[in-house]
Amino acid sequence: MAIANGTMFRDDAGLSPLPGMNGSVMPTQASTTLFPRFYSEVERKIVAGPDGKEFHEVEYVEILQAGDVKSAPIRRVTPEWLEANQQFYPAYEAWKRGQQVSATGTPLEDWTGIGKPQVFQAKALNIFTVEQLAELNDHGLRALGMGAREMQAKAKLFLERRADEKAAERAVAQNVQLTDQLESANATIAALTARLEALENAAKTLSADKATSAAKR
Repeated sequence: MAIANGTMFRDDAGLSPLPGMNGSVMPTQASTTLFPRFYSEVERKIVAGPDGKEFHEVEYVEILQAGDVKSAPIRRVTPEWLEANQQFYPAYEAWKRGQQVSATGTPLEDWTGIGKPQVFQAKALNIFTVEQLAELNDHGLRALGMGAREMQAKAKLFLERRADEKAAERAVAQNVQLTDQLESANATIAALTARLEALENAAKTLSADKATSAAKR
């Protein structure tokens, strides 16, 4: 690796890429415990010609695992890789647009289930949301240390209660919608009934007029 005009780059022979200045953490919709960090690097490639080298920008992705800071495979972003990992494509597109996206879910700092020291400890292990804590595997729980399983139980209970609240809100909304639909249907029926009565009255009047005309003849 070398530095040229303040820009970090590496030779083609380099084995592991390092984060560039424009790296950002992106979540994946496929899992709350896995999320990619996309970044780009300027690399030097040996080519035929007077200079014998050229520089080009290469895109990489580092797959971060909640609860495991040691396992973070790095892959070069290619069309083939994106095709095989479509769950990361929305995050990739957001990164290309220059958007900074945090992990999907309820931020730990917005949750009252744990204190600030526990939040700090969890974030140091790539655990940023209540959802990630709830889905943390045994390895991640061991890394989190004492009280991890209790924290996870609180996270799961919080998410279950919130899911129940949302289900109740949906049920109330559906009842309101059904009530509105019923009122609208009743109003339509009333309008049709009034129209039918008006037609029947008009028919009776017409019939009576015809009978009167016939009697006069």
